[in-house]
This record gives sequence, structure tokens and C-alpha cells, in this order.
Amino acid sequence: MGNKILFSRKLTPLNKERVDYLIKNISEYKYLKESNILEIGIGNGRFGFLLKGQFKHYYGIDIDEEYLKIAKKSVSKGSKITYKLGSAEKIPFKRKFDIIFFAHSWYLMKDFNKVISEQNKFLESDGLLVILEPSINGKWANPKLNNSSPNFDQVLFERTKRKLNEAREFILNQKYFKVLKHPKNQEDKFSLYILKKVI
Repeated sequence: MGNKILFSRKLTPLNKERVDYLIKNISEYKYLKESNILEIGIGNGRFGFLLKGQFKHYYGIDIDEEYLKIAKKSVSKGSKITYKLGSAEKIPFKRKFDIIFFAHSWYLMKDFNKVISEQNKFLESDGLLVILEPSINGKWANPKLNNSSPNFDQVLFERTKRKLNEAREFILNQKYFKVLKHPKNQEDKFSLYILKKVI
């Protein structure tokens, strides 16, 4: 795996809290058991594993073949999970989704306009775009971003903070979607944005 960061797929207290928070908030707008969800940037399949069984079908894509291989290993036979190689700018499915979900991956996008235009094409007319971003002062999987770590990298931390701010500004000011929910500030424990497609 080299330098790949593997996110915990165990139902740790933090993961349980995160999953419960997601389910509670998304359920305000969608009945999950009848919803097909697409996760963009699945990594090693953490959220597909933690949220399996909550949705009608869980789809996911990642640009990294190594991550994809690891994620597919966690998919049991008969489970309603489908993973493919793909990117936020070029979704490899020939269907629309009720929910498109970015889990700690939106701020990493290079061209927000291109990405949001693609998401708009693949969402049902009443679809939701759900974006869960890291909290800047939260616990990061990458030790270089944790200021209590001996490997803390101040330059990388400031660059990441800048990216998170740019991502937030774009989300709040774009014209494709109506923002239904957003964090009050980036110090919130969970930075969750829920947006509804504008027809």
C-alpha cells in the first residue's frame, strides 16, 4: 500500500457518530431505503462499508486503482454495492442518482465548476448533493495535518485550510443547487453541506 492512508472502517465511536449524523441529516430530505447513492472518492471504501444497508444501492467511484481494489475486497457477495474506476469530472455510470455524496473529497477537486456541472447531469430532478468536509481543527487521518503529531507540516496544514475555505465559498455561492444545510463555521465537528438540485 505504500503511503496510502487507510481510513478506519470499524464502527469506532467517532465513525458511529459520523454515520448517525449523516443518516439523521440526509433523512430530513430523502427516504434512504429508496435512494440510490453515488459516493465520489471512495478511498478504501470506508463509507460504503459503514453505510451499507442504509440505501437502496450504494455506488462509488475513485480515480485511484489501488484504493478501488482495497474497497472492492470489503464488498461481500450479494451486497448492494457497486464500485468503479472514475472521477468527479467523468462519472462512469449510465444512470442518475437520488444522492451524490462527497466524503472528505470535495475540497480536493481541481475545478469546482466542472465537477458541479457533472454532478448536476447525474442527479435526479429532486436529487441531493451531500458534501461532508473535514473540520479544519478535527482529527485528521494524515498525521502531517495534526498539530499534536511530531510529523505535523504547517505549510501543508495552511494549504489544506485554504483549500477548505475555497471549497466552502464555492459551495455557498454556486448557482446549480440550493443550499439547504451548511455548517455555521469550519470549527463545527462535522462540516456537512446538503444541496438540492435547482430545476
